[in-house]
This record gives sequence, C-alpha cells and structure tokens, in this order.
Amino acid sequence: MQPDCGCVVTVVPTFREMSMRRMLLLAGCTLMLAGLAACHQEGPAEKAGSSLDNAGNKVQDTLDPPQGPGQAAGRKVDRALGN
Repeated sequence: MQPDCGCVVTVVPTFREMSMRRMLLLAGCTLMLAGLAACHQEGPAEKAGSSLDNAGNKVQDTLDPPQGPGQAAGRKVDRALGN
C-alpha cells in the first residue's frame, strides 16, 4: 500500500505536442482570415447593374402586370433565384 502524500502530478507537453498545437492554431487563424477576405462588397458597376435590373422589372410589371397573387409571388421567387 502506498502512502498518500498529496502530491500533484503535472503533465508537461512534449515539443511535438506544442508544435502541433501551434500549427493547428495557425491553420485556424488562416482559415478565419481567408473567410474574411472572401467577403465581397459591391462596386459601383454592380450597383448600377442591379439598379438597371430593378428598373427593368418595374417596367415589366407595368406593361405586363401579374394576373393574381400567385403569379406575383411566382415572379418574386423567380427574381430572388435569378431565373
């Protein structure tokens, strides 16, 4: 039977474990930065193009109005999906 001396055992990470942790941390940070870089803001040409698209949709609705709420909803869905 071993006497209970109240000793605390600490685990010291090896060099390999520490380097793996650093590499995982670096990979995680790199992925987060890549995600931020992928964020896209519209430029002036894209804003002008979407304004033209909206104007064209308004003209279409004026010249050929939807026949009832079902067709109006269908047009909204088509425009949202880009069809």
